[in-house]
Amino acid sequence: MMKRRASSRQPADCSLLALAAVLLASLLPAATAAGARGIQSITGISGSGTPSDPYVVPTELPWTSSTLSFTEATDDVINMDCNDDDGGLWDGDFGIMFRWTAPASGEVQLSTCGATEWDTTMAVLTGAASAGGGLPEAPSCVKGGDDGCGDALPGPTLMKLDAVQGTTYWIAVGELNFVYEATFQLTISWTNPPNFSPPPPPLETDEPSSLASAAQTTMLGLSYTLVRGKFDGTFPNHQSLKVLERGVLTRLGAGYSCNPLLPATAIQTCLSSKYKNQLAMRATGSLRVLPADAKHSVQLLLKATGWARVTLGGTTASISGATSTQTLSVSLAAGDHPIVVEWMQVSGTAKLQMLMRTAAVIVWSSPRFVTG
Repeated sequence: MMKRRASSRQPADCSLLALAAVLLASLLPAATAAGARGIQSITGISGSGTPSDPYVVPTELPWTSSTLSFTEATDDVINMDCNDDDGGLWDGDFGIMFRWTAPASGEVQLSTCGATEWDTTMAVLTGAASAGGGLPEAPSCVKGGDDGCGDALPGPTLMKLDAVQGTTYWIAVGELNFVYEATFQLTISWTNPPNFSPPPPPLETDEPSSLASAAQTTMLGLSYTLVRGKFDGTFPNHQSLKVLERGVLTRLGAGYSCNPLLPATAIQTCLSSKYKNQLAMRATGSLRVLPADAKHSVQLLLKATGWARVTLGGTTASISGATSTQTLSVSLAAGDHPIVVEWMQVSGTAKLQMLMRTAAVIVWSSPRFVTG
């Protein structure tokens, strides 16, 4: 576990003020040192920055907070150690808490770069929210972070997070040397902005139904797991291998295309922001068939490099080797039907796409996939 270290990076004109603040904090009564020192608001969002009432960050990114001060931070901002070789926060540290729910899967950057001269540190946690949407009583540590902005160490923090669609994250920001007068701004942004799929179209029915209820409780896309290795054309059993990534495929209709030789700054639609070759993905969920679709056979068009396979209604269509396409046709009743999509890519540019139409329609369109 990484040990705490003293910071030598403080603004020269504030060093005496920082020292005085530390001495003053040590003389305060214990009752004052415990808990929140105050409440500060951020225009446009709810919350007060405490573990029980975190700032609720908008789902739409990028987002930057107003300037916040640790004079109004909370002691024991997290109830566990959440750190690694890159730093983080410890049980008992003071800090300010944010809450953000990922609207899509992808790599997110959490940054105080350029917005503070102090030695900030971060921890990201997940779990079931406590009453009122506060920090979970038994959270899981995702990762910790310290420094990373590229300037002299120690200093501001830049941390990258592989966000999973629909997951709520609690983001704690602290100051490593307990300088309560330190200030910062937190910016949350996508590394490569994902393409958000539109919501499912309304069901063609005049009466409430189980389908209509499901449309309000399910998420558009297919849930996937990702493993790595050389599988020689044989789709692996994901339950027997170490799953490196989980998420939701939200853009199968638009397609994924990723060239691992391009620089990291290139805008691509990679399935995974981290793994781009020697991977195997397995996605599950349901294909939603509307009453109008059920009047004709449903056709799925699978396009992929490498090896791919789709199974729906007891029918399977497969692709192997070079770039290819395959069509699957099956008669289905109105409702949600289980579907499995598998894909393996060894090297080179990776592409995966799936489209849908009925026998009565000429134009292909995005399938209605749901995770529920």
